[in-house]
Amino acid sequence: MKWLQHRVAVLPLAFVLILYAAPAADTNAVPRLGSVVGLKFTSVDGREVDVRRWEGKVILVDFWATWCGPCLQTLPTIQGLYEKFHTNGFEVVGISFDKSKGALISFTRKHGIPWPQYFDGLGEDNALAAQLGVEGVPALWLIDRKGRLREMSGGENLGKKVERLMREK
Repeated sequence: MKWLQHRVAVLPLAFVLILYAAPAADTNAVPRLGSVVGLKFTSVDGREVDVRRWEGKVILVDFWATWCGPCLQTLPTIQGLYEKFHTNGFEVVGISFDKSKGALISFTRKHGIPWPQYFDGLGEDNALAAQLGVEGVPALWLIDRKGRLREMSGGENLGKKVERLMREK
């Protein structure tokens, strides 16, 4: 009987702790593979970007900077994929870790980068990247046609990964 009294006395406290420790639904939570990604901002050229409105499209989120050598090495691949698949529902979004807006705009114009760019001037302390749990560049995320995060390290075999997602319905 003492055992039962002890358990009954402890049970409500344990229940309260479990409820308190349970994570609440948080729209700002760091995305995990398979989760729906909410990414919304105004790009440097004034376009409103909301990836949730792009359901039905495959989206590449490119966390990058104009000063990042590996990012620049990946750029021709991304441009080729954009040219090949854009008319079939492939979008690219850039999240810039640059500190100079002028340098970013100049670079995107010079290299013919047509997709929207997020810029906040904080460089490596980029607020949107921090909110999403991205700590550095390059980082490439792939979002499928249902808005779910499918790749968080999309750089290796990027073309094959995009082609696979483009074939999915």
